[in-house]
Amino acid sequence: MGNPGKQGDNKAYGGPTLKNRVALMGFNVVARMVRAFTNADVVPGPTTYNEDGFATTHNADFLSDPRFIRAYDAGERTGSWRGWQMRWRAYVACWAAEKGAELRGDFVECGVNRGGLSRVIVDYIDFPKTGKKFFLFDTFQGFEGRDLSDAERRLGWYQGAVGGFNECYEAAVEAFRGFNVEFVRGPVPDTLSQVNIDAVAYLSIDMNCVEPEIAAAEHFWDRMGSAGRRTGKMRCRRSAGLGRCLSTTTTAGRGISNRSTRLTPLRRSGVYPSLPFRPARG
Repeated sequence: MGNPGKQGDNKAYGGPTLKNRVALMGFNVVARMVRAFTNADVVPGPTTYNEDGFATTHNADFLSDPRFIRAYDAGERTGSWRGWQMRWRAYVACWAAEKGAELRGDFVECGVNRGGLSRVIVDYIDFPKTGKKFFLFDTFQGFEGRDLSDAERRLGWYQGAVGGFNECYEAAVEAFRGFNVEFVRGPVPDTLSQVNIDAVAYLSIDMNCVEPEIAAAEHFWDRMGSAGRRTGKMRCRRSAGLGRCLSTTTTAGRGISNRSTRLTPLRRSGVYPSLPFRPARG
């Protein structure tokens, strides 16, 4: 998929004709209305990507990259995403994993479900050639009640003990058959000390509940070299309604600001939400 041009590029958008100026005025009116009622922005098209709550007009040529298409297809076949598309997110993970392949240490994912994202990675970077091991931490059957904060319970997404996730351990094991992968089954942080991981080259934390995510970040932080901390993958979930991604104790003295990290509205980040938005499954 080609890039039709940057915003404000007269050649890409037809030049500053009266018709285009009138169209832009109309667009701005609609955009202000959307922003007022939804706290979201409308991206002036044509867009190159609009999935998984993200829309952009910037280059998205990776969508036609045969290497990525093959790897993403392998992840999609795990059934992790139930038809939900998340190619941009998967490609960012592939980028981080490719950088991590050059560093000392093993790969770790906390929050696996059926293994879709990690399955993309092992195909994309040809994981067997790295000589590393991939540690996958999960209950493989959803949440335990103690994992969730009161704020997360109030969201209504996590009804019952498993939060909509089904037993999937055998399916995950089958998806990684033949790869150097170790499954660590059980709730985080209880399982973090069950395996000896000396160094971490790639770390993905996405468990949809903040306290286990903080515990995992604290546990693995010192096992990541400075290069790994710059390229590692760690997402904050604005939808958790907690206004933070790492606690003060997690960030203190570790090269991040010594305070809770505040989440900013998505429209200020340069990547804009599309509507409707709903949480994706790990």
